[in-house]
Amino acid sequence: MGLFDFALKLACIASMLSACLHTPQTIILLPFLQYLLFIVDALVTLFFTLEAWLKTNRKTIRDRWFQFDLALLFFHYLSVALHSYELFAKGFPHWGMTYRPWYGVARSPRPFIMIRLIRSVLRFKLPRNRIQQIIKRSSQQIQNVTLFFLFFLFFYAIMGVQLCGRMEFHCVVPGTNPRNVTINDLAIPDTMCSKPGAGGYACPPAMECMRIHLSPQQNGFYG
Repeated sequence: MGLFDFALKLACIASMLSACLHTPQTIILLPFLQYLLFIVDALVTLFFTLEAWLKTNRKTIRDRWFQFDLALLFFHYLSVALHSYELFAKGFPHWGMTYRPWYGVARSPRPFIMIRLIRSVLRFKLPRNRIQQIIKRSSQQIQNVTLFFLFFLFFYAIMGVQLCGRMEFHCVVPGTNPRNVTINDLAIPDTMCSKPGAGGYACPPAMECMRIHLSPQQNGFYG
């Protein structure tokens, strides 16, 4: 049983590392990883399937943690199937199979494997009802802290809007067309300023403070 627990920890660590490394940019930089990750995912999925088969009975099927493990196993199967489709689409383009990067969203629940790893590492020697009481009290405290945090978050947001208003003045190159602003017209990094005569931050001598309207995309990209 000790060897099986050790293998379970290794499987959880391997699955977590695979989820971290399996990104489009990583595959572009290290193409060989897509095959290595596929092998690791397939082996981990087979191990979790064997574990679920050994543990399945009338008692465990009603256990919430076991149901959670089965849900993770489903996403492992989904990830392996999606990875297989991706490899076939790249390896056999004449088959007409098209893989889109956004398909990888189906892998997003896989990092929850960290919860399994924590469960396999931590061993509680307290009675089950005692653990449930501790979790219940902790959840109440977390709720209070969350409400306290949200109160100050909204409070400072309201105060910022009331005191500062909309921040639409930017430091730009003289002669900039406010209706057609490009990244070459802005300071690097993009700098907010106060309208002329209002005090506050003043732009460098080679730039002027101008009110411009940037789209949300431009605000994100230029910022």
